[in-house]
Amino acid sequence: MKYFLIVFVTVICSLGNVVRAQQIDPSSVNVKELSDSQINQIVNEIEKRGLSDEEAIAVARMKGASSAQINEVMQRIRQARNGSVGIGSTNGGANYQTINDDSTKGNSLSKKQSFELNDADETFGYSLFNTKNLTFEPSVNIPTPKNYILGIGDEVVITVWGASQATYQLQVSKEGTINIPDIGPVNVFGQTFESVSKKIEKHLTGIYQGMKGQNPNTYAEVSLGALRSIKVNVVGEVNVPGTYTVPATAAAYNVLYLSGGPNRNGSFRSIQILRDGKSIETIDVYEFLLRGEVIDNLNLKENDIIYVPSYRSKVHLSGSFKRSGYFETLEETTIADIIELAGGFENNAFQKNLTVIRKTDSELKYKDVAKADFDSFILENGDEIISGQLLNRYENRVTISGAVFRPGSYELSEGMMLTDLIDKAEGFIPEVYMQRGIITRLNEDGSYQNISFRLNDVLEGSWNTQLQREDEVTIRSVQDMKEEELITVKGFVNNPGELPFASNMTLADVIFITGGFQNDADINEIEISRRLSFDEGQEYTNQLGHIFTFNVSRDLQLSDADQDFKIEPYDVINVRKAPGIREGGSVIITGEVMRTGTYSLDNRKERISDLINRSGGLTPLAYSKGAMLQREVKLTEQERVQRQLMIERDSLLGLEMEQHEQVGIRLDKILNNPGSSDDLLLAAGDKIYIPREIRTVKISGNVMNPISMTYKNGKRAKFFIKQAGGFDIRPKRSSVYVVSANGISKTTKNYVLFKRYPKVEPGSEIMVPQRPESNVGVGQWVAIGSAITGLAISITSLANILK
Repeated sequence: MKYFLIVFVTVICSLGNVVRAQQIDPSSVNVKELSDSQINQIVNEIEKRGLSDEEAIAVARMKGASSAQINEVMQRIRQARNGSVGIGSTNGGANYQTINDDSTKGNSLSKKQSFELNDADETFGYSLFNTKNLTFEPSVNIPTPKNYILGIGDEVVITVWGASQATYQLQVSKEGTINIPDIGPVNVFGQTFESVSKKIEKHLTGIYQGMKGQNPNTYAEVSLGALRSIKVNVVGEVNVPGTYTVPATAAAYNVLYLSGGPNRNGSFRSIQILRDGKSIETIDVYEFLLRGEVIDNLNLKENDIIYVPSYRSKVHLSGSFKRSGYFETLEETTIADIIELAGGFENNAFQKNLTVIRKTDSELKYKDVAKADFDSFILENGDEIISGQLLNRYENRVTISGAVFRPGSYELSEGMMLTDLIDKAEGFIPEVYMQRGIITRLNEDGSYQNISFRLNDVLEGSWNTQLQREDEVTIRSVQDMKEEELITVKGFVNNPGELPFASNMTLADVIFITGGFQNDADINEIEISRRLSFDEGQEYTNQLGHIFTFNVSRDLQLSDADQDFKIEPYDVINVRKAPGIREGGSVIITGEVMRTGTYSLDNRKERISDLINRSGGLTPLAYSKGAMLQREVKLTEQERVQRQLMIERDSLLGLEMEQHEQVGIRLDKILNNPGSSDDLLLAAGDKIYIPREIRTVKISGNVMNPISMTYKNGKRAKFFIKQAGGFDIRPKRSSVYVVSANGISKTTKNYVLFKRYPKVEPGSEIMVPQRPESNVGVGQWVAIGSAITGLAISITSLANILK
């Protein structure tokens, strides 16, 4: 909280004016979260105002701080004063026991924080006094016990009502009396609350006559108000030893909680309560933890001492116990006792014996303790008890599986025979395979062996055997010994796939089982493919199988001859698509036609010219030479996958991959000669585009000034290249080509002495490729020149010889 310091200075020093604007309940302050600097400021305020520790504590209690908060703050203050937890007060307060536990010296953490960092989960019982979920903070908001002994500082409240009314709040004086008005001093010190109540009521009848008689009209009640505080010393092996101020109702567990409980060396089982120099009670915390018994939780008195000695003996449990870790033991503690402390074994524990590792003067020693000795084996300090787990095996199990009515695992009884196990499994099912069964037996060395038998021999009583542990008996059915008999239906039926074979099945039965024909099915030629029989397959031939064809009406009627044909296992039935059924699809025409849009194909022989006529013909602005046809690409499955990968790659690069291919057409020739070879048949998905005439030409590639320019009628590519500034560096003149508006390319024709560049039409693009750089160096040119020179000399010499 932001105002911890302000609130607690107010609680301790009554600085009300400091926090008038902050109405914070002091009981909500978390002392553990106060910083060291805040504690130091609290110390300075106490000393500045001349308060003793006890005076500061009294003010804090009056403001509503709990006893636990006050004790924790005072411990932090003692740490701040001289760097350790317990020191004598410098302001007239009580002297506090000095702590000698190294785990807390010089540590500014609160006592619980300090110990959790050093000794967490050290010994069974530690968490009882160091958990956030269970507290033993002394409670003052409880009915006053009748046997409560009044002492100096207790407040007695007397309430009178009825015909007379009065309220008295009287504090027990140092003389041990309370002064009742009109009555005088009444001695109450050292007496029980019950006896004091009766004494006070008796005195009150002397001044209130209405309390007497059988019909009183005045009544009185005696109760306790604020209880006195007592000081209790906690010494020995505890986390935070010292003197604690607690309510007079506090018991031993309350103070042990405030001190953090025993430390790593402290005993949980022999805690002593000392009064007037004598031990009046011994506390065994394990009795509370295991049985919930708190009979040793004695109510404390002023100057009582709680002494926590060092533990005498500890043992460690590991393995398959419900609780593991360190446990404190007493004299004559046995393994049976420690198992009870651990809550017993886990379900998978091996309980036949335990392993005890014992420390000798020089080394370790193993001891195997049998279950019969658990009650007599006495544990020693430092013993480690280890419990193993059950083996993953059975000592009396046999198993039967397969063609019996109740397969599974069964108990192996003494002298159990194979027939006994079959009887337990309620015998064989009717379709059992009688020729063979197998017993799989586990040998002593971990290997397996098979024992085979005929079921007929077992049933007739001519063969039997005694079973052993982990025997597995396997029985098969007739169907288990066969290949799974299926038939396959493919093609245009409503539910194609594999079907289980059944005897006496006809083709019509199969069509019925698959849900009948689809609308597009060819019922006039249904093919059945049958594999070779076992006998046919014994010799090598070129024959792969047998093919049968049938026709079946849509109402699943077969001819008399076909009725006798029976389906056999593994037949494959193919129902094809009717030959006349084709997907018509549609085509799209856009651009300079009268009626653009999508047109359905209703004739397999429809051509480009037919589509132009259906669309109303070309508009006056149409440029027929620039017409283009895009056709959907038909891909194989492998090509489709590769293309999809390329599309995904290009999409990552922000590119779009064309799903069509461009087909070069000459629409002017098509319209002049409909039905010619140029007039292509249309296919579903075709897209035709007729542009307007474009009176420009584009020059691209290796020219000085790539531009688009006005078309000049009759000019060839060379003319337009000159208009673009001519060729650039390293042009490949022989490869110049022209792409027409319809996508058709025309290349340069190369002759020996000249080149003939292609003609250019409107909307064309002239492409000038670049010649690649030569990889031939100077030395290579010299070598080539030398070779040519040598060749010329050789030719000259040969000519002279011939002359």
